[in-house]
Amino acid sequence: MRAFTLRNLRAQTGLIFFAGLLSLVVVTFAVSLVIGDSIRQDTARLAQIESGAAADGETVEETRTRRDGNVGMVRGMYAALFLSSLVFLLIGLWLIQQVIVAPVEALDQIARRIASGDLETPAVLGGSGEFQDLARSFDAMRLELREGAARQTRWAEELELRAQERTRQLAEATEEARAQAERVSALQERERIGMELHDGLLQTLGYLYLKTDQAEAAAAAAGFGELAHDLSLHRDLLEQASQDVRQFIADLRELPPKAISLGDALREMVDELRRAPGRDRLPRVALEANGPPLILPPDHVAHLERIAREALINAGQHGHASFARICCRSFDGVAEMLVEDNGSGFTVDGPRRDDRPHFGLTVMRARAARIGGELSLKSIEGAGTAVLVRWPLISAAKGGEGE
Repeated sequence: MRAFTLRNLRAQTGLIFFAGLLSLVVVTFAVSLVIGDSIRQDTARLAQIESGAAADGETVEETRTRRDGNVGMVRGMYAALFLSSLVFLLIGLWLIQQVIVAPVEALDQIARRIASGDLETPAVLGGSGEFQDLARSFDAMRLELREGAARQTRWAEELELRAQERTRQLAEATEEARAQAERVSALQERERIGMELHDGLLQTLGYLYLKTDQAEAAAAAAGFGELAHDLSLHRDLLEQASQDVRQFIADLRELPPKAISLGDALREMVDELRRAPGRDRLPRVALEANGPPLILPPDHVAHLERIAREALINAGQHGHASFARICCRSFDGVAEMLVEDNGSGFTVDGPRRDDRPHFGLTVMRARAARIGGELSLKSIEGAGTAVLVRWPLISAAKGGEGE
């Protein structure tokens, strides 16, 4: 059966209505003419009969009966015409409901679903024809909208990822700029301190070195050999102090590395002490390391190196030790550096051997505190001295690059 379309639907429906109504009207009009002529003849004949002019002998009742039958037939035909028109109208309304209204309502529901954001339900319409073509167009539009929404979602996710990446890069750049500014500020402060040391302390040490050298020469010329020897030692100490200050100034002007090995720094410090004046009074030093190398921020290494240097110098000058060892180890997030010697030792809480103030131990404790640790000292007269520094590695990992 050939399906209706919108174009032939209008033509076929109109043709059916027109043909049917025209046929009814023509037939009714033709029959009405015939029956109307018969009614007029019967009316004329009835008048003749009533006037006595009829010659065929037909009665008035027969004529009236035939005329009334013809009138009833005309009435029946007009009633049939009305009923037929009503039937055609109902059939037309039913066809319009089934062929036009119902598909339009289905397409309206499809459009409303798509407008509400339901892009997953397919746009399906039964049958074929132009409404089916419209349904397929709606479904193609739904698929395109769904793909567009998926693309927008992917773009939004990609944009969010890019924004997060840019935010992270900006935060890193900001942190790097802040760290760079801090390094520049630290370098400027280092330069200022270096200049003050060079123009102040270093010049004073040079002056003292010159005067001590002159005093040594005068004492030797006057025959004071012991005094000349002591002045020579003092001169060597001043030279060593001048070298330490120069090295300190050089270290201030250099950018420290991000992280260095504590063992390497201690080894370099011991080698430097062995080459310095007065090295004959230093003990023999052994370096021991338990576990992996300790890689620490440079400021932590600097503090620990100064503590070990002070402990070794004290062991040689005051304890007259012949041997010392430095041991470094780490365990459970804690690191330790032990410096012990076989010197004469002393009573920690006892009176000093001289009345001069001593700040070495105070400075060593302060250095340990700067790296978040603590320093403990054990010494017994005649049994040597042990200096232990313990600090958390977490604090070391968060340490800055320099001071």
